[in-house]
Amino acid sequence: NLIEVEVTIDGIIHKGYGIGNVCVTEKGKGWGKEIMAHTNSYLKQKNTIGLLFCKRSLVNFYSITKWILIDKKILVLSFNNEIIETMYFNFDKDFKCFKYLGRPF
Repeated sequence: NLIEVEVTIDGIIHKGYGIGNVCVTEKGKGWGKEIMAHTNSYLKQKNTIGLLFCKRSLVNFYSITKWILIDKKILVLSFNNEIIETMYFNFDKDFKCFKYLGRPF
């Protein structure tokens, strides 16, 4: 799923896409990496940021596909993020505050 989102990075609003429900029927066949490669290509083509939430156990998978984990110390969410991690894609500047006030997806 691609969900239109707005994030605020160091006080500047950016429109982007939230990525949800990256699911495949057969694990270990590379389909997840294929899905993420197409997703990343689309985000770059649109020149927009990507945002996703995942379990800690999936951070390595998404990192392999070039997504970057956001440190919880600089993250502001409108919901409890104790058991989830937040990652972004296609934003090349350093930042001190990343805010998403929408609903989880």
